[in-house]
Amino acid sequence: IASTRLASMFAAMVAHFILLGALVSALGPFYPGVAARKGVTSALVGAMFSTCPAVNGLASPLVGVVVQHVGLRLGVITGLVLTALGSIGFILAEHRHYTAFVAISFGMRCLQGVGSSFAYVSGYAMLMESFPADR
Repeated sequence: IASTRLASMFAAMVAHFILLGALVSALGPFYPGVAARKGVTSALVGAMFSTCPAVNGLASPLVGVVVQHVGLRLGVITGLVLTALGSIGFILAEHRHYTAFVAISFGMRCLQGVGSSFAYVSGYAMLMESFPADR
């Protein structure tokens, strides 16, 4: 029973990380074309795409403290919800003028960064709890 539980936990976490990666990277094929039509330079698009991992790295130590208080399961759920909202939020930017488009884009990538930080920190902590080194 324990090995079945561990296998299902591992499969759930793999699916979790695949979903998280899909949410964060879904913009790659579409966003540069939309941004170019708005007059956004490719350098600014690159900066916008690098915002998510930068925020993820900066937020992870703080998220680790928060997750200790709220629990791992809530941390994973919070991360997936924030990341999904950040992805969906790009719809708000599509029909806006240049400044609002850029501001919303950066804001949504920051939201994705915080969300992915919650999801990764909580997910890896769950895996470490499920597969301790002394087994």
